[in-house]
Amino acid sequence: MDGPWPDTTEGTLWSYPPGHGRFPLKPGIRNDALWSAKETERRMFVELAHKWREAAIADGWQAEQPTYGDHEPLEQAWKLRRDGFTIQGLSRPGGDKMLPSASVHVWGPDGLAIAPPAEYDFTAIVRGSQTCSECGAHPVATERVAFANRVCAECAPDARRRHETPGWCD
Repeated sequence: MDGPWPDTTEGTLWSYPPGHGRFPLKPGIRNDALWSAKETERRMFVELAHKWREAAIADGWQAEQPTYGDHEPLEQAWKLRRDGFTIQGLSRPGGDKMLPSASVHVWGPDGLAIAPPAEYDFTAIVRGSQTCSECGAHPVATERVAFANRVCAECAPDARRRHETPGWCD
């Protein structure tokens, strides 16, 4: 799980004692107590993602066609656009074999990532377009590092050393 609601429940979800594992062995053993805790927490995140999406649409964001065509409904995998900004989100309910999944990702008109606020707030999104993802400085001019990281000039050299290793974009 990722932004803006990270999992807080920790532990090993699957175990593989001798004789268990990949085909043709017996499947791993699920930690049902941890599964239940994660499922409860993530259901709350899915509800937050639904509210986030609905608030954005009410604020004038335009929904695009479902992200994955006719394979998944717009309510579960969605993309929104407004004033050059893009939001892509997931709010999947899960099931017996898959935990619920909720995430929101935001990019500015320049194509660089913006940390999404926990609750929808367009002012916070615009503010994020002038905020360094490394040191949190604001307002600053930001630049691209690696794929879509948004960093200030002061943080850029160190961020490039960490993220742009040889072959990072091959």
